[in-house]
Amino acid sequence: MKHTTETVAGEMDLRLVVIRPVGYRLRSGARKLYTQPAYLICTDPLLALEDLLQEYIWRWDIEVNHRDEKTILGVGQAQVRNENSVQHIPALAVAAYAKVHVSRKHRICAQLASRSGVGFILFV
Repeated sequence: MKHTTETVAGEMDLRLVVIRPVGYRLRSGARKLYTQPAYLICTDPLLALEDLLQEYIWRWDIEVNHRDEKTILGVGQAQVRNENSVQHIPALAVAAYAKVHVSRKHRICAQLASRSGVGFILFV
């Protein structure tokens, strides 16, 4: 990973972080392929690189969640006849989706706790 800090946009200091693409092979012996590099811009040039990357990962989870809600659940494309239902169906779909995620986290925590002999494991 490379990072630089330059002054742009007037007096605001920005930090540009370029994450090098990872090489991978589709099968053994095949030529190496690469993903695209990731470019992160941060308005706090003093923020530790580890903190910046953690915030990016958390934010990316939110973006993936929104995409899933729109494409898989069809949030925003309610097929109901009652006008009141049009307003309530997205909230219901998102609540159901959140419940599935929470249930999955609880199941994973319970499995990890039983394997490790710990009474409980807390994911934040």
